[in-house]
Amino acid sequence: MLPTKWVVDGLIPQGGLNFLVAKPKVGKTTLARTLASAIVQGAEWLGQPCTAGEVWYLAYEGRLADHASHFHQLQVPADAPLVIQEQSPFPGHLPAMFAEIRKRHPLLVIIDHIQLALQLPKINDPGLVTIALQPFIEITRETGSTFLFNAHARKGQLGGGEEDAIDALAGAGAFGGACDTYMLLKKARGGTNGSYRTLQTEQRIGDSLDPTILLYDKQTGRTRMAGDVTLYRAQQLEQELYTVLVQEGTLPEPEWFDRVKGAKHDKLTAKRHLVKDGQVIRSGLGRRGQPYCYTVSGVNTGVNTGVNTGIFVTPASHP
Repeated sequence: MLPTKWVVDGLIPQGGLNFLVAKPKVGKTTLARTLASAIVQGAEWLGQPCTAGEVWYLAYEGRLADHASHFHQLQVPADAPLVIQEQSPFPGHLPAMFAEIRKRHPLLVIIDHIQLALQLPKINDPGLVTIALQPFIEITRETGSTFLFNAHARKGQLGGGEEDAIDALAGAGAFGGACDTYMLLKKARGGTNGSYRTLQTEQRIGDSLDPTILLYDKQTGRTRMAGDVTLYRAQQLEQELYTVLVQEGTLPEPEWFDRVKGAKHDKLTAKRHLVKDGQVIRSGLGRRGQPYCYTVSGVNTGVNTGVNTGIFVTPASHP
């Protein structure tokens, strides 16, 4: 068996179909542009090496000025092998596009978004979608080019559950096993520190990615991975629980936990970290009438009561 060739090492293999799925306004267009930037510059994307090559960005949604502004912020050189097309698809546009792909063999073609490209009356009709995707599959086999489709999550999904990337895709049953990598981008609420994004994958080749925090830097326009989402929630709760004790003084555990939103399991994990690190001290016997109570250690010992920022991951801004 020949070794796998990658567009993005371990994430997007060459010569297939891939999906980036999210609800509208969550950031999939921004994330796709950072991918295009990394490939044309031969850089890393989300910490993984990319194969350098030509990228087509078919922006059937959004304004050309917005795309150009972001690519400028990402410092994409004017002579980079990046083709941006804003024109909406027209009847018969696909054969013309495929003919151009046969001439130029771009490494990656990003289509934003698939519903507009396929121009199907029903995106969840298995028969129609199978027929519509077949020319894309054939052109990847012929040329080695790779497609990434931006796609909307189906209505009612991504409400905080643990559905996988494939189930979240609008028309998931129709797309079946046609794609190599599904990437699911989600937005979650993060208590007092606002919202954050997570990215996870379902992959035919390589190891699927568990939900991982995705951070966006407004200054550079770039994105990066920032660790496991479960750890993030615990770290965030450490900050919030600590702040409550700084403000309120000593509190019994039930009352302390009631002051902060979040799952009890995550709060217990955060509490254990705070006590283990010596930032919070526990008193009481943990029984009826004498519950465990918690106090910021600096209140009683005179040490600095400032929060240990090393345990807190800053949440993502809105891409």
